[in-house]
Order: sequence, then structure tokens, then C-alpha cells
Amino acid sequence: MVTEKEPTQRFTLLPSKAWWLFLGVFILGIAAMLLMPQKSSQPLLMYLPQNTTFYYHWSDLATYKSLDINKLAIIDTTEPTDKIDELKSLLLDGIFSTKEVVWFKTDALSDDNFILRLDNAQQVTKWLTVNRPEYNYLLIDKDILLISADSWLSSHYSEQPRMEVVNNNMSLGINIFWSKNNTPEFLSALTEWLKLDTGLPNIYANIYQQKDGQSNIHIWQVKLRQVINASSTDAWSNKANFPLGADLILGFGEHAPDKWQVIVSQSILQPLFSEWPYYRLSAKKIEEQILKNNYIYLANDKWLMVSKEDWQSRINDWVPNLNLQETKNRLPDGTVYTEYISGQEAVIEKLSYQAKDYWHFSGLYGAQIGPSYYLSNSESIIQATLVSKYDMQSYLGQCQLAGDYQIIDLVQVNSAKIKDETIKKALLDQKINNLTVFSYENNQQIGFKACFR
Repeated sequence: MVTEKEPTQRFTLLPSKAWWLFLGVFILGIAAMLLMPQKSSQPLLMYLPQNTTFYYHWSDLATYKSLDINKLAIIDTTEPTDKIDELKSLLLDGIFSTKEVVWFKTDALSDDNFILRLDNAQQVTKWLTVNRPEYNYLLIDKDILLISADSWLSSHYSEQPRMEVVNNNMSLGINIFWSKNNTPEFLSALTEWLKLDTGLPNIYANIYQQKDGQSNIHIWQVKLRQVINASSTDAWSNKANFPLGADLILGFGEHAPDKWQVIVSQSILQPLFSEWPYYRLSAKKIEEQILKNNYIYLANDKWLMVSKEDWQSRINDWVPNLNLQETKNRLPDGTVYTEYISGQEAVIEKLSYQAKDYWHFSGLYGAQIGPSYYLSNSESIIQATLVSKYDMQSYLGQCQLAGDYQIIDLVQVNSAKIKDETIKKALLDQKINNLTVFSYENNQQIGFKACFR
């Protein structure tokens, strides 16, 4: 009986020429890796000296080629642009291999200094040393170049401790740091808009543009360790309810900047007050009861106000202003004067919608939802608010911050719906159709963020 054997598995070797070709490609790949310029692993800002009092960091090529941060007119970009032009003139073609740039100053030197991350750093450094002797150059890492007009910094750089920049180590857009006691002139307009904490010495900023065209400006101060657990008693819960469809939302904390309150009051609120039933409220009452700890929601001719305090107690105070009857009287000397007399006392009507209570008085509707109190000239707005799952933070959209924080002041606006023509024109001329600005606080920092498109 003949038994068939299973075929023996055989391996066919590559032809000798193929082996040599494979080996050659492998060796060339290894050689290319070894000869390729080595890259540093540290973020560029980690190379800054500890005594840095200001830096302006372009995190990639696009930020100094095309990022437009002039729209809000709160930062004068003339000087930063001049610094990039200065580098272009210095480096010539070397600017095209530059990946990142930091322009900085120290408390010991008034001169401008630069740290660059660039390809072919060794060749560029050698060329600059020979052809641009008016500056001092130091290759401080494989692809990191220090450029300074002062020889002291380059000769003593290795002796200097490094700056701690964990608070602003962003890998996108423009990063800025400055000491409050040494504010650069081109940032002075920006600081006027901020309610800075006088006990915190340093200010950080990040500016970038998303792929969808939204521009973002984020400015903050880091709390000192001794106050790390402090939080503002004026901060709001982000969970206050709002219905959908707002044209404009304004929010005021207890300590909103004076300049901000004046502009909002004169340019936005006063044109609206002429249409609201309590437009005869005194300026003092407006300041005390509307421009502090209050949020205002507008949609066409409907409005909603949100407060930490019960509106019913305020309505009783407003009754003479809400229900005035004009009466002509004459003084003993014959002078005629006009007197406004209250027409009725406050009678609150109790109502409900989908098992949720609200109230009505003289064309105003109110409700309490959680810790917040609501007042509106529209019953439909109050009813929509009672059942809304849409909170204050939802209106921030892509402008939200990561982590826990409480919103203090807020503006969320559709530019076309602003009644003040000057502000509307200023925004639309800059092609800003939607704007979100808010201040915030958490247990580590206080800050401000603006987003627009």
C-alpha cells in the first residue's frame, strides 16, 4: 500500500539582486534618519529666562503670516508686525524655515530678544554670525536659536534659570505674557477693558483662529497659592435657564468694569428703555437694580431679565413708575407743574404652565427657577423659560472653556439686531456678525474670553 506524503512546505528566497536592493533601501533610510536635523522636545516658551517680563509667541508659521487680530481694535498690532518684519529682513530666506517665534524682554534688559525654532538651525546660525554681526546669536538647542542685540544675554544665557510657563503653554495661535507693572504700550488699550485683580501681578493671553473662521481672544490671571481656593461671591451659576432664539444677551456682575457699564448703558440699554414699560425708572435704580447681578435676554421686542433677587419685591418699588397717571397742579404762585400719581397697588396674579408656577402683574410676568428669578414682558417667553433645557453656558457655543468655571459678565449678540447704529456699524464694518464676550472665575484663575466671526 503506497501512502502519499504531504507536500513539504518550501520557502523561496528572493533573488540575490532583490536582497541587495532591499538592504540598500534599509541602509539609506537609517542614514537619512541619522543625518536628519534633530528636533528639540521642549515647548519653545520653556527656553525663556526666568526674569522675562514680557513675551509675544507666534506658535506657528500661519500666526505671523495671516492671523488677523485687529477686528476688535483692542490690541495695536503695529509693533508685533514690525518685529516680524525685522526678523524677515534679518533672516532673509531663513524665515521660511522658521516654525515658531518668541519676541521677549527681561527686567535686566530693555532690548528686544528673540528665540526661534527653525530647520537647519546650525547653518542659519553660522550664516547670521558672518553676515549679520550687529546681533548676537546662540544655538541653545538642536533647532532653537537665541537672537539678541545685547551680548550679555547670549553670553550668560546658560547661567539663567528658566521661566515657568505652564500657565500659558499653548500650541496654537499667539501667546502673550506681561507683568502688570511693565505693560507694553501696544497692550495698554487692552488692559483698560479688563477688571484686573490688583493682587495678581501677571497677565496671560491666547489669540487664535479656528478652521471655521471663528476668532478667539482669551485673557486671564492666575491666582496666587494663598488664594487658590477663593472664588467670587458675585459669580453666577452657569445653569440659569434661557429660551432659544436670543438676539442679544447682556450679563452684569457686581464688579463689571466702569468703561464697560457706561458703553452698555448708553449705547445698548437706553435705546431699549424707551420701549420698556418701566422707562421712567431713575438712573440710580437702573444702576442698582439692572446693571448689577442681572442678565438681560432680548428677542425682537420681547425681553427677559434674570436676577439673584426676587423681582416681586422690586416690582412693588416700581409700581408708581409702572402705573403713573399724569395730573396737572398749580403752585400758590400760579406756576403749573405736572405730577405723576400711582394708579393702583401691586396685585400679583398666580398662574402655572405645565405644572410650573409663574406670576403676572401689569403686563409683566415672573417666575423662580432654582436659585434664579425671572421677569419678562412676554408670557410666552416666561413659559418657554420654565420648560427650557437651554442654559447660559449653552449660548457660549464653541466659545466655552474647558473645566469648571462660573460666568460673571456676558455679552452674546447678533450684530444685525443691535439697535444702536454706531455699534452695529462698527461691528458689521469689521465683518463681525456674531460676538460672544464673557468674564469668568474658577478656583485657579480669573479671566475674560471673546469669540467672534
